[in-house]
Amino acid sequence: MSEYEYLYSKLTKCKEIEIEDINRDEIEDVKNIKINENLSPRERIRQYLIKAKYPYILKNDDTLVKISFKPTSADFSRCMNNIVKNSYLQNWHCHTKML
Repeated sequence: MSEYEYLYSKLTKCKEIEIEDINRDEIEDVKNIKINENLSPRERIRQYLIKAKYPYILKNDDTLVKISFKPTSADFSRCMNNIVKNSYLQNWHCHTKML
């Protein structure tokens, strides 16, 4: 399986997971996910996707945050798919919502 296929599969599966079904202990605190700041924005996103077990769900201290989007905003899977495929970064306009 290529890296692209792996990341696409990971994003697809994660998108369907409900935050209530996640064991908090499985989510690493976002402060502990180290990303090389010298990389391009595209590569920093790629690093995050590789390192985060559930890319749609973040933990900040004891608070879990699930990334979600308005129906009119860019679809997260499509955005990440394009980023992973190195198609574009400039049109990535996504919003987060704390649960």
